[in-house]
Amino acid sequence: MNAHCSQVLSPSTDPHAVNFLRSVERVEGFFLQRFDERGEFVGDLLFETLDEAMSYVYSEYDEVSDWRSCPDDGSGGLSVT
Repeated sequence: MNAHCSQVLSPSTDPHAVNFLRSVERVEGFFLQRFDERGEFVGDLLFETLDEAMSYVYSEYDEVSDWRSCPDDGSGGLSVT
């Protein structure tokens, strides 16, 4: 499957705040997987289209890094460096 990752650059004082995002295309649609600063999974959202997923991202988070290809291995060990 096709997966892309981005880091949330918006500052937050919440230790459980979303720090990394992974967008994964599946048969059901586009999953936006969210991870905290420790790489722990904090939930996902399903969108019918990539445009809907990106619209949500850019309305929810003030700033995110450029999207990069990343493994779709299901782990929270993300790296977007």
